[in-house]
Amino acid sequence: MSDQHPTLSDEQLNAFLDNQLDQQERALMLEIFYKDKLQAEKACHLRHVKDLVTLAYNPPPPPQRNFIAPRGRLSRMVMRASAAALLLFAGGFSGWGLNHWLAASPERVVNNIGVEELSNFNSNKIIIHINNMDIKRITVVLNASEYLLMNHRNDKNLRVEILVNAGGLNAFKTQSTFAPRIEQLAKQYQNIAFFACNLALKNAQLKLGHEITLLPQIQRVPSAWDQIVLRISDGWAYVRA
Repeated sequence: MSDQHPTLSDEQLNAFLDNQLDQQERALMLEIFYKDKLQAEKACHLRHVKDLVTLAYNPPPPPQRNFIAPRGRLSRMVMRASAAALLLFAGGFSGWGLNHWLAASPERVVNNIGVEELSNFNSNKIIIHINNMDIKRITVVLNASEYLLMNHRNDKNLRVEILVNAGGLNAFKTQSTFAPRIEQLAKQYQNIAFFACNLALKNAQLKLGHEITLLPQIQRVPSAWDQIVLRISDGWAYVRA
């Protein structure tokens, strides 16, 4: 703990995580998180605890019963499994293509996310890719993005996109604990956008057997990999969170 920064109480951290602070208070908290890694870790841990509590009180899924599917239903099951296999193949092939393309241009890839990394890019257009439900990393992504947008309000060309696929889709669901934060960022800043991979969404829905509802602020793109390639080709910086 640095003597230069006040120790934040649990009450203050909870107020930050629950979006109960005004803009000036949020800016002060983000400044502290950026310069004091221990307090940033504490905030991430508290977010994790909140998510675990939320998960514990969610109603469990209904029990599945063993049964023999009728012929018509069996055909539909086979068709759904085939569709899922095709989606998995398409996603895997696109991912291989992107990784192969990026391997030839390592200077375009950043694997660590933070305010310093975002601020040091030559490009003022940044796409941040999240592919798993890592609470700590997503919290850092949202904090760094907000800090960047808040401190570069006069840069009308600044653009930040946060793109999810695979497990990262969970962060953009209507019931996600990140929902209030995403709604707040989308409302406060016009130069940040949130995208979900439609290919990954369909694949997840096939696996679950029901529709997944995303937040209204989330836009869909056909493929995460195609979106990344498109942005990099246009000169955007790519951050793999």
